[in-house]
Amino acid sequence: MEIKATQEKQFANAVKAAKPTYFVIAGHRGLGTGAHGYIDEASCACDIQEQMTKYMRGRGAIVVNEPVKMELADVVRMVNGQCKKGDLCLDIHFNASSNPNASGVEAYIRQGSTDAMEKSFASRLVNSISSLLGIANRGVKADNTGAHTRIAMCRDIKCSSVLIEVCFCTSPKDCGAYQQNQVKVAQTMAEIMLNSSKI
Repeated sequence: MEIKATQEKQFANAVKAAKPTYFVIAGHRGLGTGAHGYIDEASCACDIQEQMTKYMRGRGAIVVNEPVKMELADVVRMVNGQCKKGDLCLDIHFNASSNPNASGVEAYIRQGSTDAMEKSFASRLVNSISSLLGIANRGVKADNTGAHTRIAMCRDIKCSSVLIEVCFCTSPKDCGAYQQNQVKVAQTMAEIMLNSSKI
């Protein structure tokens, strides 16, 4: 009986190792403040994370979320401690600006990335969300071209990783479109993530 149990455990571990792991992270969860506007960044990121995770696990995917109140450096360590080649990480955020006309979706990947899965995932995310919400497509950008000189969730993650800014929480147009299509946004992002691992 012991031998059989050991063999079954080894087989289960081998199956798990062969399948990609998806890290779905809610930006600014817990300790982070996040941006505020017509919607709250942290709250909306958590909503998308929860819905994506449920949707993807329902299709048999291995999905990992960060524990509540985990500092950024600890999130990076958590992902790197569990990820392998072929895995995919998504860090969910919402943008903000002092200009109420600032609008659109954008994604960030590590500077100089040659990772085909990372690039394709980011591109498909911005194209789909822009189309779904009817907002500007601000494109896929290197992590040193935004408000920061580098983004840890892009640069320091060992597997393929993308940071998404879903829309501007300071834009009434963006927020109205997002609130009407929130479930579709989460499901679309989940489908793209699942399909991106097949590249």
